[in-house]
Amino acid sequence: MFSIIFKQELKYWFNKPVFYVYAVIFLLLSFLISATTAGIWDGITGTTGSSQIVNSPTNVNGLFNAFTIFIFFLFPSIIGVSIYRDFKSEMHTILYSYPFSKADYLFAKFFSGIVVVSIIVFGIALGMIIGFRFPGTNAAIVGDFNIIPYLQSYLVYILPNVLFFGAVVFAVVTFSRNIAAGFITVIILLFVKGAVSSILSEPEHAILLAILDPFGASAADFYTKYWTVSEQNELQIPIKDLVIYNRLLWLVVSSLVFGLVYKQFKFSQNAIAISFKKQKGERLIKTNFSGITKITLPKVTQDYSFIQNVKTMWRLSNIDFKYIFLSLPFICILIVGVLMLVGTLFSSGQIFGTNTLPVTWQMLVGGDVFSALVLNVCTFLYAGMLVQRARTSRISHLVDSTPIPNWTLLFSKLIALLKMQLVLLAVIMVSGMLFQVYQGYYDFEIGHYLKELFGLKFLNYLVWAFLAIFIQTLVKNQYLGFFILLIVAIGIPFLTLIGIENAVLKYNEGPGFSYSDMNGYGSALSRYLWYKLYWVLGGSILLILSTLMWVRGLPNSFGERLYIAKQRFTLAKKISLGLVLSAFLCLGVTIFIKTKPDRKNSASKQAELNAVQWEKTYKKYEAYVQPRVVAVHAEVHLFPKKKTYEERKTHRKKDRKKERNSKRSKKGKKKTTKERKKKPQ
Repeated sequence: MFSIIFKQELKYWFNKPVFYVYAVIFLLLSFLISATTAGIWDGITGTTGSSQIVNSPTNVNGLFNAFTIFIFFLFPSIIGVSIYRDFKSEMHTILYSYPFSKADYLFAKFFSGIVVVSIIVFGIALGMIIGFRFPGTNAAIVGDFNIIPYLQSYLVYILPNVLFFGAVVFAVVTFSRNIAAGFITVIILLFVKGAVSSILSEPEHAILLAILDPFGASAADFYTKYWTVSEQNELQIPIKDLVIYNRLLWLVVSSLVFGLVYKQFKFSQNAIAISFKKQKGERLIKTNFSGITKITLPKVTQDYSFIQNVKTMWRLSNIDFKYIFLSLPFICILIVGVLMLVGTLFSSGQIFGTNTLPVTWQMLVGGDVFSALVLNVCTFLYAGMLVQRARTSRISHLVDSTPIPNWTLLFSKLIALLKMQLVLLAVIMVSGMLFQVYQGYYDFEIGHYLKELFGLKFLNYLVWAFLAIFIQTLVKNQYLGFFILLIVAIGIPFLTLIGIENAVLKYNEGPGFSYSDMNGYGSALSRYLWYKLYWVLGGSILLILSTLMWVRGLPNSFGERLYIAKQRFTLAKKISLGLVLSAFLCLGVTIFIKTKPDRKNSASKQAELNAVQWEKTYKKYEAYVQPRVVAVHAEVHLFPKKKTYEERKTHRKKDRKKERNSKRSKKGKKKTTKERKKKPQ
């Protein structure tokens, strides 16, 4: 029965379009990144000059493992869904009556998912091979093709990582029968890995980190971090003691996890439920022996007004927010994020090993990692869960039949997301103030917290919420939508490598801001706000398109959804879309003209040309003797409240040319005195 179930699982995935979507996405990503590192965009940007070979064994291993981290987010929807699918389709009651053993069932389900993931990994390797040798790359930094680094990376590093993460996700989804729990597990494992690397970052802990790192990268780095460039270009990554111990350790952990699944799994219909409420064992007895009672039903008034729809939208948002806030995945992410935030706050006040006062702006800087990771992950994840919540709960037919307009349902999901973001931003504020109290610092600057967190930074996450709702509305599979959002968020900054440098062409990009006790936010604040206004307008366009593409009923194809969207495109929506689009384009063109540089080349290409021009102009002065500063005395007095300062400085320079001439003159004087002394004799 193992082979029958195994073949059926592979057949299922090979007939699913989403499998080919995943494979193509990773193939193209690996191709683009590899070709970029090999200098395919040299003509647009700057010349990639380096003595290091981009497809050397160490670089191949690093790039290969980096792509594999993205694949971990596919595990819940590939490996975890294998058993969950039987319960979702309600076929488990029939399937579990067949005469196959638990071993055949579990091993076939698990290893079929491993094979599917390995095929996608093969696509990554293929994309890297093509990208490195694609026509137009810089042949000077690309070495000869060698299959050994790819095989070694897969067998020694990637396959054990896939088995470990796959076993953990398989166990969590199998027992909880919740795909979202699998995603949260992957996120928590990555956070824990980062925390372990941060805690054991000292040199004396290098051996312990090499053994405990689940990815095995620290074990490889232990042997290669002191290699010269020529060694990195030519030598294979050694498979020595620490690498072997690390790989064996995590293979044993993977086996123990899967063994636990095998021991605890039962062909039953009930999943393991985790609840913090105490269940009461009361017996319910229903009696129908009372007399007939006349009940007067209240009169129902039908109100379909705009005000009533707004009230309904707010009430639905409260229900969705409660669903987010009380869900176990959100609580797990929040706990891990707070631990990471506290660890960041302890190190944020240190400047070159010197502790400083925990002022408010340092607390806000320490919260940037928490907000960038936890806020974005929760926004991307729960946008899909809220949009697909009715279908997941199997009440979509009931919800779709209600006389509530689409914008009420959509905006309720958006408002719930924004409430979640505000709560997470409040966590940063409360954590920062508690840390200040712990350090004995009581100048909290609450106004600064409120202005930066709930004013400036909230605009950034508001724009991401617009995109998350649009993608999750457009994509039927919420986990595919989550993966697309991750790729977009991580890949947008890399557009600079292909010559797209202007921030008006990169979603939610723009100049940042920084706070100083001397001049506050300075002139950078106005630029930041103009860019955020521009992207809020862009996100509003996506929101209007989301109302047109909102799924209601049973549309089977994307073409049918487009047909329904055309019917929904009423005059009011045309006017609103036209106004927002006009404002977006006008502001974008204005910013583009104001920020467009006079040069025709990209920034990196222009920097290369400037370097060449500088070398041509000043190369001839290379051997000239220049003055040398031998002493500096400086005094600076800061007055933060007055936003002024006083400075006094003196420096003493020594002219090397004069020094050399003076030495020559002294030698000449000594020589003449000696000659004068000799003459009388």
